[in-house]
Amino acid sequence: GTPMPKDAIFRIASQTKAIVTVGLMMLYEKGYFLLDDPIDKYIPAFKNPEILLDYQQGDTTFSTRPAEKPITVQHLLTHTAGIPYGHPLYLQADVPMFNSLENETLADVITKVGDLPILHEPGEKFTYGINTDIIGYLIEVLSGDPLDVYLQREILKPLGMTDTHFYLPEQKQDRLVALYKKP
Repeated sequence: GTPMPKDAIFRIASQTKAIVTVGLMMLYEKGYFLLDDPIDKYIPAFKNPEILLDYQQGDTTFSTRPAEKPITVQHLLTHTAGIPYGHPLYLQADVPMFNSLENETLADVITKVGDLPILHEPGEKFTYGINTDIIGYLIEVLSGDPLDVYLQREILKPLGMTDTHFYLPEQKQDRLVALYKKP
């Protein structure tokens, strides 16, 4: 029954993917990389990816084989890199499923991901996963700036998106709309 204030702040969750992708494509337009570049050119942890053949959740053993081709920037953009969300092997390696309040950087998490096997050959099929997180780290590597600083400077501030943050400042928290879920 309470009217929605005009300055209410909503969580945008996966809509950050569009903002991060625009940030990367701005670097593409400036010639920082090519879409077919292997990501190990910028993030060495992804050199020589391995394909997961089987995973035994009971004892956490698994087997792999070498991938036939590298993961490219385009594979990340199209979610065809074979990198999942929430796979038990990734969770075992302490890769956050969606978000984390742990004191770790994108570099910390993405380096762990680079050392893990992927689920299929790059480009073979769609696997929704943490590809955009990797793109965020790629932006950091290419731009030399933390992702939040880069996005604020290049996208959010020029567009007047003054209430868009990864972590909402305390002085704006009273404007955050409650998030409800089904019981």
